Amino acid sequence: MSAEPEQPMSYRRALLAFGNGDLGRGQQNLFMLARRLEEARRKHSVFAGDRFEAVRVISREFHELCYAVTHESHDRRLDEALDVATTAMRFVNGEHMTKRKKRA
Repeated sequence: MSAEPEQPMSYRRALLAFGNGDLGRGQQNLFMLARRLEEARRKHSVFAGDRFEAVRVISREFHELCYAVTHESHDRRLDEALDVATTAMRFVNGEHMTKRKKRA
């Protein structure tokens, strides 16, 4: 039995993934993350100096999420979850690499 070849990622497929099968929710989630990335880059133009600092930043955000889950409102939990996703995405983007060339 052979596995089907993976299909190329499309915008629609990405939205379905971000929305757990719901296109509208996927677009909303993707746009929330994009807005949060823009805000984070304005507020903290330097994300981290190296990969170890980047992991510490992500870890701090994760601990804030854990606290919010136990002690804060649903809106605060979502806000903290977006912060975790944002810092993780900045890591994925390599924004912690000090010798990387700036993108235009």
